[in-house]
Amino acid sequence: MKATLVGMGSVGRALVTLLAQRQRSGGHRPGTPEIRAVVDSRGARLARAGQPLDLEALVAAKAQGVPVHRAEAAGGLGVEAGGPEWSQRLIAESGTELLIEAGPTDLKRPATAMGHLRAAMASGMHVVCVNKAPLATAMPALLELAAYNRVGLRFSGCVGAGTPVLAMGEQLARGDRVRGISAVVNGTTNYILTQMRDAGQSFGEALAGAQQLGYAEADPSGDVDGWDTAMKMVILAAAVMGVKTTVGRSQVEGISKVTREAMAEAAARGKTIKLVGRAGEDGVSVGPAEVDRHGPLDVAGSINAVVFRCDTLGEVTLSGRGAGGPETATAILRDAEDLAKAAGADRGGR
Repeated sequence: MKATLVGMGSVGRALVTLLAQRQRSGGHRPGTPEIRAVVDSRGARLARAGQPLDLEALVAAKAQGVPVHRAEAAGGLGVEAGGPEWSQRLIAESGTELLIEAGPTDLKRPATAMGHLRAAMASGMHVVCVNKAPLATAMPALLELAAYNRVGLRFSGCVGAGTPVLAMGEQLARGDRVRGISAVVNGTTNYILTQMRDAGQSFGEALAGAQQLGYAEADPSGDVDGWDTAMKMVILAAAVMGVKTTVGRSQVEGISKVTREAMAEAAARGKTIKLVGRAGEDGVSVGPAEVDRHGPLDVAGSINAVVFRCDTLGEVTLSGRGAGGPETATAILRDAEDLAKAAGADRGGR
């Protein structure tokens, strides 16, 4: 599929690098997207007819701080950002079949990414989205829009990065009924709570250490206040259980009130405290909770753990690395290949 990529942050660069490696090694597989347009916050670069973009040159330019529209070594045509909704118009007129939305997740300002998804679907483009904000704020509407326009909307990289959390949940739901989901899906809070437990640090000390190491952003509120976990649980609830909810309807509490004393008391009972997201038929909740030490939700660092509670199978757990540009890039490729396969099947059935 010919594709438009929005976003050249860590995920976008990892995807382009992976595609460039495949291009160089001849490892092209059916369904691998062909990037014909790349959009960042300052402009875009469009491939010319019959001439692919030089993906390695794009990555090199971004590493030097050069916006894509000025990356002349990549070939194609550079387009500087214009007025309001310029990127939506560019997507709609790109002539590509697939939008890959890999822009930064900004829960306070999801409108731009939402506009990208709507412009693409209204133009008959399939969508792979790893930007959690538009999905978490308008998942029911976006699923309906995709169905109305008869296009695919895939987002497996939003939860678990490359670990196939959504795929496993969807597979379980096909032969059984998933009644509830419990998950630890945020690496920043995992690191902080582990330091509080193992090193006896206060929340403030552990947070400062996480920021120094680059695990936490300068503004860590999205992680420590529970919103990143909430977004992921909303997406899980919709994809696996068919629960139509949004992050705005969720009950969310972060970890800033967790104390060293609470961690010690939990340890004395063979427990530990984690930031746990829960999804059920009545919606989503997030908050600190005691879990069994060395149990399925007692994971560390960037490891995610998700427990599906099923009618017949009981509890089924999946754990794996839940963050990282290369890991998320593999999820994008998996989704793109699934969409290409489904589109081919549709054409064959007509």
